[in-house]
Amino acid sequence: MALAAGVRELCDLDAAARLEMGRRGRDYFQANFGSDMLLGRLENWCSELASTRGTASVMPRSSGASPRVLVTGAAGFIGQHLRRVLAERGI
Repeated sequence: MALAAGVRELCDLDAAARLEMGRRGRDYFQANFGSDMLLGRLENWCSELASTRGTASVMPRSSGASPRVLVTGAAGFIGQHLRRVLAERGI
């Protein structure tokens, strides 16, 4: 019942109110989930991780070689862009 009432309220809004609701929703999404914000968070996390390099290790480097990891899907897509941004900034 509550869902149906909410849908009726949305249907009763005029065009300007619907446009304003959409604009606010888009602004909220960009501020909380947009790619720039998410890449910024990932970049900060990687910078923090890089600053601790040498103080902790999850994988022994006895061979001197860096581990190779294949990341696929959304993580691979985000990682590709994050790698580019970090490389451009010399991190």
